[in-house]
Amino acid sequence: MKKKEVPIEIKNILESKQFWDKIVIDELGKRIVGEIESKEIIFMCAMGCLVRNSSYTSFNLLMHSESSAGKDYTTKNVLKIIPSTFTFSRTRISPTVLNYWKPFKKVGLEGWDGCVLYLPDISDPVLNSDAMKLMCSDGSHITITEKGEARDIEIKGKPVIFSTTATTTPNEEILNRFSIVHLDESEEQTRRIMLMQSQRMVEGLSCEYDNKIEQALCHLKRWKVKIPFANKIVKVFPSKRITERRNFERFFDFIKAITCVHQYQRESEGEYLIAEIEDYNKARDIFMNIQSGVSSIPLNSRQKDIVNVLKDEDETFSLAEIHKKLKKYQALQNMRVQVESLCNLRVLEKHHGVDSLNREIIKYNLSEDYKSFKPIVLPVGEDLENIDSNNSNNNNSSNVVM
Repeated sequence: MKKKEVPIEIKNILESKQFWDKIVIDELGKRIVGEIESKEIIFMCAMGCLVRNSSYTSFNLLMHSESSAGKDYTTKNVLKIIPSTFTFSRTRISPTVLNYWKPFKKVGLEGWDGCVLYLPDISDPVLNSDAMKLMCSDGSHITITEKGEARDIEIKGKPVIFSTTATTTPNEEILNRFSIVHLDESEEQTRRIMLMQSQRMVEGLSCEYDNKIEQALCHLKRWKVKIPFANKIVKVFPSKRITERRNFERFFDFIKAITCVHQYQRESEGEYLIAEIEDYNKARDIFMNIQSGVSSIPLNSRQKDIVNVLKDEDETFSLAEIHKKLKKYQALQNMRVQVESLCNLRVLEKHHGVDSLNREIIKYNLSEDYKSFKPIVLPVGEDLENIDSNNSNNNNSSNVVM
């Protein structure tokens, strides 16, 4: 099959050093004011579908913000700039349908690889279902009962999964399979949105994306990626927590995704693109934004109220004691569900004790991991290049904050 020739105008866009900023700042800025970090994260994860040698869970993204914060609007409008052929979305879906649904066949694909699946406003039963866990794995086989007989179903490949929610709380297994992103909920951001909307009304500003940018993205192909400086990253990446095993692989995949976006500016060896230090720098910024603070643990408003009661306390409290200190009322039975969820997320710790009448009672406090959490800080590319990759690595670099 003859390779499709790239028009010179489109090729110039793909080879431009400002290609990333043209998309994230210029184009996405036509529809989404501010939110630079969120737009970069969503766009990079969407481009993860171009990486052929990535982990199954590296690019899954859950936008978790309050109602009316714009999470659906932001996610949807970032995804609109990428080629729509391999992007599939459902506003409502059941866990069972996830087992059977194969929309990729309509576009001539054999599996989910290279596709994006967008599920806005996802519910608890769907997000935390076994079917969703299977969608986050590759080459899954399930056996179901149909008309009294066992039937095997194969789920080929794996899409990059995006979803949004204001109230759903992922369980620990799902939390391990998704990156969590919060939007800017500040008054300043609200003012920026209002100003942008008013300017559109006054000046009739266009919010349509440049067709040439969309064409350029259509010319990007799926690649495997090599990272020649990967051994140096080992020396500066934290390793004290077991969760860093997952984060380490995820960070490598971020580098690969950014390399694929800049594939017209990168050298190749056979089926592999070769990552450059510029790809590390951009991946570093995005990764640190995702990892910046406790916002990486998604809490709904009721859970935040519970955490606020305990955040400055060293002693443990019973459910009834926490209930009395809440600023906003929650029914005790509903609060019990929220506390159990916080324990599953390892935000709270359980302690067994006795009350004043010597009856057994459970008390709670914030976990040490939650209270002492500090974001990962990685060195810039120039400093990384100065590291001798042949030296042994006994400790984490001083550039890393644990």
